[in-house]
Amino acid sequence: MVVVAFLMAGCFFQEAHAQILDDTTKNVYGPKSTRFVLESDVAKGLDTLYLIDTSLTNIHLMEEYTWKPNRILQNLGNIGTATQPLYFELPTQIGRRLGIDIYTPYAYNNGEIHYLNTYSPTTYAQYLQGGNGRQILKAGFSQNVNSRLNVGFDIKSISSQKQIGTPTAEEREASHSSVLFFTSFTSKDSLYRVFANYSFMNHGLAETGGVQPTTNDTSNTKALVKNNLFDFEQERGRLSNNSLSREFRYSFRVYQEYNVKKLGLVVFHRYSYNRQKNSFSDPDAQNSSLYSYRQTDNPNLDTGIVLFTDELKFQENEHTLGIRRNWRWFSGSFWAKTRTFDYVSYFNNYKGSYRTETWIGGNIELSPFKNATLNTTANYILGRDYELRSVLKIGKFGAGIELLNWSATLQQLDYRNAYLNWQNDFKNQSAQHLFAFLHLGKDKANITFKGNLQTLQNLVYFSADASPKQSSDLTSVLFIEVNPTLKAGKFVFENQVKYTTVNGADVIRVPELLVWSKWYYQGRLFNNALHLQAGIDVRYRSAWLSNAYLPYLNNWVVQDRNAATSFEIPGSVSVMPFVSAEIGRATLFVRFSNALQGVGGSNGFWESPFYPGQRRTFGFGVRWMFFD
Repeated sequence: MVVVAFLMAGCFFQEAHAQILDDTTKNVYGPKSTRFVLESDVAKGLDTLYLIDTSLTNIHLMEEYTWKPNRILQNLGNIGTATQPLYFELPTQIGRRLGIDIYTPYAYNNGEIHYLNTYSPTTYAQYLQGGNGRQILKAGFSQNVNSRLNVGFDIKSISSQKQIGTPTAEEREASHSSVLFFTSFTSKDSLYRVFANYSFMNHGLAETGGVQPTTNDTSNTKALVKNNLFDFEQERGRLSNNSLSREFRYSFRVYQEYNVKKLGLVVFHRYSYNRQKNSFSDPDAQNSSLYSYRQTDNPNLDTGIVLFTDELKFQENEHTLGIRRNWRWFSGSFWAKTRTFDYVSYFNNYKGSYRTETWIGGNIELSPFKNATLNTTANYILGRDYELRSVLKIGKFGAGIELLNWSATLQQLDYRNAYLNWQNDFKNQSAQHLFAFLHLGKDKANITFKGNLQTLQNLVYFSADASPKQSSDLTSVLFIEVNPTLKAGKFVFENQVKYTTVNGADVIRVPELLVWSKWYYQGRLFNNALHLQAGIDVRYRSAWLSNAYLPYLNNWVVQDRNAATSFEIPGSVSVMPFVSAEIGRATLFVRFSNALQGVGGSNGFWESPFYPGQRRTFGFGVRWMFFD
């Protein structure tokens, strides 16, 4: 009912304010009359206007969250569950961080909001319905109050049902709701600009702990037979039925700048406020097997816990003040930042204290020749962390380097709950990252090569006993990726092949080989009234000893390679036939996930240790867009 009312209100507003017609009485507004800008571009002095994405390609991946062309995540086999990057990622920002990012992909990124400039009211709605109670709803509205002021909002809802241990009734697993408000304003003389947004997220997850193996799931040699664990409803979880994780997020961000023409400078200021609250509870901890399974040898283990509760809060305030100068082929920005943060654990009334970081940094971009740019960004936290990132692009070739020195997370340094307790003083971690890419070919046949070499030292990680440790050994990670695309008539073959090798300290776990292919037919039918894509989405991951998720830590741990209880993820192939279509302003799709379940003797696949992947199921989705 809320969605219906929202769409009706949007349509009413459009009827009242957007009936501007041309001489043929046809409305001239559409996707090409609606553009958006990014704060990151504006902060560099760029006024790039982007078209909103209305393409049919990859619409079957709508809000899937885990598999995206530029980033693949690992989850617990269901939407709304905890995530981590499948491949090791360097931090995007230095400084003290909470270190709990399992639900970050579901939250709005306040630094990447699309600030729209609409000649007419713009409304959209996306709805995804999958098997086993999977449901995602997104809707948004944006309107120019006048040519200089735009306002808008976005809402999102996610829900799913448990796959494990629900023989008689449907039980909710994930429950998510979030909202975003945004606005942008430009003064009459165009010298002053401001962009602001606020978002809120409430994300809850009924934790299962994964499948609990029984004696019927082992062989004569007591080895675990993973294929016996796919009778989902009959399997019991390793946590009690009422275990729950929850995360709240509040974020506010405002960027403003003023062009001082007499000096040829732009003065800018950015303020951001973020608050995150995480909790976990297990009211029947004595009957949950996960604790003793993971921490038998941990001296902090209290096996007498009956009620397990944990709650912590993190909040931060950032002020950035800087100047920018753009001149022909040179653009330079310099800034200073003050950041204060507070970290609180409510167990035993432990409270942290406000801490302050002082930053200085800058960005320089040079473009002396056509299709050639060199961009360099540096930040330094006085007395501690630093980062240097530089990228050179010449035509379809690019290369770069990243040098980072960053702190351990607050959770790794100082953490306590009813089950865990530590205070650490780790050294800073360091990384040298070299990368390059090359794109060859044209639209009908092209290929992209990517290479990345990361050299890492002093990495801090969570070990199998859930305690943080630091490795002094050097670790190197080599990624090689090839993305060939071929278009033959109306048939398209898109492929991504990624090979990874890790040497040194055994603290980074990734599959050695990943292949992701999309093969489909596309064309227009019925006098171009219908745009159609029909094909298959094929994914392969080789076997690897993945990190394991621990709900009571709200984080992932590195499994002990030599432990009898370690759980290696077998290699798997997942096939998803899909049909996508565009009719007028509506885009829809139907997909059949894990279509080969049961073929070749396998009853499923594993997404994470003890967490099965999505079962064979149908799903469909639709996206509506209105511009008048």
